[in-house]
Amino acid sequence: MRKVYREMFTWPQDRRMKLAVVLDEAHRVARDVTLPKLMKEGRKYGLSVIVASQNVTDFHRDVLANAGVKVIFRTNYPDSKSVGGFLRSARGVDLGQAIERLDVGQAYVSTPGTPARKVYMHE
Repeated sequence: MRKVYREMFTWPQDRRMKLAVVLDEAHRVARDVTLPKLMKEGRKYGLSVIVASQNVTDFHRDVLANAGVKVIFRTNYPDSKSVGGFLRSARGVDLGQAIERLDVGQAYVSTPGTPARKVYMHE
């Protein structure tokens, strides 16, 4: 990640996607100070970062704040309340409770400027 961070400053700022970094089991690197920097500054250089973990507390707050799209699967209380707070809800919807009731193959997806909505995965 540090090498990508250093090198991205040499890339043109033309909004074309140049590199996607996908971190599954991101808890292994989630506290690395480079990750929030990549997410905050990388977009203008064409860098996309996808992080996945089973626990939202694995991530530095800046990582969550700089995530453009958030996909939340079923989470149990009390983490459901915390995760629900990162999404914009439709009026009158308690996302914490709604997240607790998700079935397999369902998630809430939040994109910038829009309320979270329930989506269904298909085989």
